[in-house]
Amino acid sequence: MDPLQPQESIKRYEFGEAFDYATVHLGDLGLQGKLRYLPWNRKFLKSCKIAHDFVDEFVVKAQADQAAGKLEKSSTEESERYIFLHELVQSTSDPVQIRDEILNILLAGRDTTAGLLTNTFHMLAKRPDVWAKLGSEVQPLNGHPPTYEDLKSLKYLKQVLDESTMTRIQKVCFLS
Repeated sequence: MDPLQPQESIKRYEFGEAFDYATVHLGDLGLQGKLRYLPWNRKFLKSCKIAHDFVDEFVVKAQADQAAGKLEKSSTEESERYIFLHELVQSTSDPVQIRDEILNILLAGRDTTAGLLTNTFHMLAKRPDVWAKLGSEVQPLNGHPPTYEDLKSLKYLKQVLDESTMTRIQKVCFLS
């Protein structure tokens, strides 16, 4: 799949919209108690189908790669990356379980990551000294995306994110 193709962009946008709507509606269903068994919202069902179909494409491709032996470990750098979908395909052949696991990870990671980044940038805007020190730590990357090993070596970045997380927890737990 080429991410620069317009059709792929449209599918990704539709997935994002559908995923957002479905997760908000699921939250609403949790609040409805016994009333959640009333007739289902058609937009919710359509959103679930769009999200499922989008993820199913990746699951089918990963299962085909698994069957063709393309997911076996090799010496290339590309294959040494940890890809959760590939691990799932190697542990189960049930496409529905794989899809549900992928969607669960997306659901769990989306809001927590957004909250962490929002709070971190808020803190960095108030602390130019921290911003400058962080900038000097990542400068050796020369604008290249960091590898997993690079991320492990960025100790100050880890401390900033840890502090941001703790500050956010304190705000939510103690000041609300």
